[in-house]
Amino acid sequence: MQKPQKSEIQLLHAEVCQALADPTRIMLLYLLADGPKNVGELGTTLDINQPTVSRHLKVLRERGVVNAERLGTTVTYSLADRRVIEALDLLRAVMGLAGNVAWQAHLGGAAFALLYMRFGWRLSRLGPARGRWRWPWKWPGRGARLRIHRPDPDRDTLAAEADRILEKVHREGEQSLSGRERRILEQYSRRMREKRQS
Repeated sequence: MQKPQKSEIQLLHAEVCQALADPTRIMLLYLLADGPKNVGELGTTLDINQPTVSRHLKVLRERGVVNAERLGTTVTYSLADRRVIEALDLLRAVMGLAGNVAWQAHLGGAAFALLYMRFGWRLSRLGPARGRWRWPWKWPGRGARLRIHRPDPDRDTLAAEADRILEKVHREGEQSLSGRERRILEQYSRRMREKRQS
């Protein structure tokens, strides 16, 4: 199997993990594993109001995890692929029954990613074009624009030094500061302003 590209993994994480990140959506998937159901049946079983169930189903439908079929005025939902449940069951078995629900939801996303990689699922095949569902947005040309947080390793040291200097000012007054201590305070002040503005 071909190694995935970084942009493909980022898209997988953004789309699939979001679909499985909510425990309610995972419960909906397990209910749909028993067979197709409408929003009312799902809401009654989970004791959740219909708008909330519809919102969760919309997320799952947009990610291609469930299918929707209109029969008159009723929309019936079913699993798009049974392997999603198999992946969730595998993760439950690995974690044991006492696992954390949020952790299981993240692992559900990881399981979906594993299936995606192992069986060659391609998200680009989804969407309502020629009778099939398509993504409602254009693919990014050069990859998603992500803002990456790179913590400054000197930040903590600078903050501790500024705290020490400010304590000195409190005890002895501003006149007791050396030139080096003044420069440190100016540098710290500049960083705090930049942080506030960003």
